[in-house]
Amino acid sequence: MRDLESRRVATCVAVYSLVVLACNGGIEEEATRRSGATVISFQDGQLPGAGYSGTRDTMLDGGSPGTKNGSDTSLSVEAEEELVALLAWDVAGIPATAVVEAVSVTLEVSDRSSQNFNLYAARRAWSEGQATWNEAAAGSAWQSGGAHGANDRGGAVLGSFSAANTGAVTVPLNAAGVAVVQGWVAQPATNLGFVLDGPGTDNRLEFRSSEYGTKSKRPRLTVTWHEGDVDETTGTTGDEEAGEVGLEQVIGNYRQTCDGSFGVGLDSHYFVDGNDEDQGLRVYLRGADAGPVKTIDVSAGLGVASSDEVDLEDAARIGDRMFVVSSHGRNKDGKLERTRYRFFALDVGGTAPNVSLTVVGYTSTLLDELLKSANWVTPNQAVIAALTAASKLGKATEASLAPKLDGSNIEGLAWLPTVSRPKQLVLGFRNPVVGSDAILVTLLNADAVVTGATPQFGEATLLNLGGLRVRGMAWSPVHAAVLILAGPKDAGGPFRLYRWAGGGSAALVTTIAEVPADSGPEAIVVYPNTHDVQILFDQGEYLIGGTICKDKSAASRYLSDAIVHVP
Repeated sequence: MRDLESRRVATCVAVYSLVVLACNGGIEEEATRRSGATVISFQDGQLPGAGYSGTRDTMLDGGSPGTKNGSDTSLSVEAEEELVALLAWDVAGIPATAVVEAVSVTLEVSDRSSQNFNLYAARRAWSEGQATWNEAAAGSAWQSGGAHGANDRGGAVLGSFSAANTGAVTVPLNAAGVAVVQGWVAQPATNLGFVLDGPGTDNRLEFRSSEYGTKSKRPRLTVTWHEGDVDETTGTTGDEEAGEVGLEQVIGNYRQTCDGSFGVGLDSHYFVDGNDEDQGLRVYLRGADAGPVKTIDVSAGLGVASSDEVDLEDAARIGDRMFVVSSHGRNKDGKLERTRYRFFALDVGGTAPNVSLTVVGYTSTLLDELLKSANWVTPNQAVIAALTAASKLGKATEASLAPKLDGSNIEGLAWLPTVSRPKQLVLGFRNPVVGSDAILVTLLNADAVVTGATPQFGEATLLNLGGLRVRGMAWSPVHAAVLILAGPKDAGGPFRLYRWAGGGSAALVTTIAEVPADSGPEAIVVYPNTHDVQILFDQGEYLIGGTICKDKSAASRYLSDAIVHVP
């Protein structure tokens, strides 16, 4: 409350029993404490003070898909006429240490409708002055017109209402809605506002916008909160005392790259992304719609030029060391390019997001050595034969051995600790398979390999993934298991998530159903003390304004993610 009072131009005296502030003879609602909580409202030109201008709102009109409506004084919503509204408030007046208890949205209805309208979490950054039915902002298309795509809005209804009469209507948010606003408070970059829609409606709802002349009739957001401990403001939700948390359900748009080939958590909020187009490792804030906070090009440490394509595929972190594997596969034309054969280690220094990633060393012969029985503890001849046939390392070009055809392709790398092998890693292959089973092979001496030692492989596991192949892997301490993303050899689905504890079988967890068009899940990011994981998508073929992502300029590229709960 002191923070709020200090920002007021007028001298105000708080009178909590009246839920008002007496300000130089005027009366103005601002914030009140009740039962140990603070209630604060946000309304342009009015609350929490006359200087507040943090509301953004606009309308998306399918009947006029290129029209910008951010300056309209009234906004409408109706399914039949393809009218959708967007609303957002800057909630910076609430401290990051706050714990949100309740949230409501108040709208001044000017054209009533007794039908049902819903609020959803916006998942894509949008511009009040640029948003249209087709675009969230100039050059940034909605996944589906009118913000109807899974990457445009959340699927959960955060609050519902109908307006049988004109005048003020207050919409209390449900628990899911409160959790969304809690995420905004903890991580302001995730505040993308709400989508207001009326599925199935044919009777238009109209309400006053933040540009309406009468300030008291503009959209208002009201938040009830109390001071929380620092531990309560990690951007997660859940039972903190029990050590278990849940990741906020906010989809990010991570800019400057199309591909989440691998992702590794740096702390509870930040992750590093690697892609198969370059060697730039990008640090992002989970849930943000923004470019990387830091990019580290590791090309020189791998003995390649920045213009080369190492084809990074997956990574595994053990303490402050990160191991990374490239595809060890030919290019799309079946040409063998040795720059695509790298296994290396990075030492992680500093604190996120200001981390350093230093190349410790690398090998370009991991696959060569894997084909030699003498380098195995328990050689599997069927696997060695399949890999030998799929790689043909002595042949410069073989069109049939392109990775999406019959060529070798490593796409998974994970830590798999045991009592006797505390630093054991496991490699997962997208191609080849033995029969219809995916190939996994353990690597026992990764630290030594990157400094020149001959690799020592343990055993191979042939895993039944329902005919699918490995697309990404990660060790999860909470599950005491490796989580495996599985998908087909080529494009398309289905995509499934499995849990594997190191035995001969894997348990199906879920099917990844909400996948951006022409894209696929490629990486699993694990965070501390949670059963939730972040899934990163490869969106190289995703259309942005009619052009596939990887053909766009770096400024126009982005990839998205999903949060999945793994019991």
